[in-house]
Amino acid sequence: MIKARGWSPLSRWPIQQGRAMSNEPVETADDGGAKATPAARRFFMFDEVRPSKVWILTNDDLQDEDDLSHLLHLMYVHPEYDFYIFVREGVRLCSLVQRSLDSNRVLCPAYKGNYYAHPQNDRDFVCIRPDEVSWDWEQELVDKGERYIRYELKLSDMSKRDMQIEQHIKALKDKDSNPLELKPNLYGVGVDIPKLFTWIKKLCARGR
Repeated sequence: MIKARGWSPLSRWPIQQGRAMSNEPVETADDGGAKATPAARRFFMFDEVRPSKVWILTNDDLQDEDDLSHLLHLMYVHPEYDFYIFVREGVRLCSLVQRSLDSNRVLCPAYKGNYYAHPQNDRDFVCIRPDEVSWDWEQELVDKGERYIRYELKLSDMSKRDMQIEQHIKALKDKDSNPLELKPNLYGVGVDIPKLFTWIKKLCARGR
């Protein structure tokens, strides 16, 4: 399960990186004001901020088919989230995800490099281009850190249709297994005895 694996959704803002590191020492100009590189100025000057919700995954989060099924379920019930899996450069993508890509259950619209594990935020990655370094901690990551590739994951239309069908079948079964029947009778509610026994057995099995 995702909770056991430590997966968690993040509300990501484009300026999160600057806020998180705002307590870093800043070089001062001759007049006592803050001095920033051109890249840093570009980073903090913006016209619009669009927050996004993301799920951050790594290869280690997907150990078996149950984890993969749970991931597909999350992608189905949370279409408003972006799902990314980060893999170290030189390491293959998780075999479970790769098989899902090969079978068209999951799509990878894009992948992007130059990502590094954030030095302060757990399970967070930052994109740092070597020619656009703004802070000393970014330069240290570029010089010494391990680079990651970010793969974007999307649920395919085929998987969405399959899940819709499964959901519909389950709803029909649950409806058919209800022992109570709203039919004209003395009390207005009838009981289907065979379904009642099946319903009781299911309750007992869940309680074990």
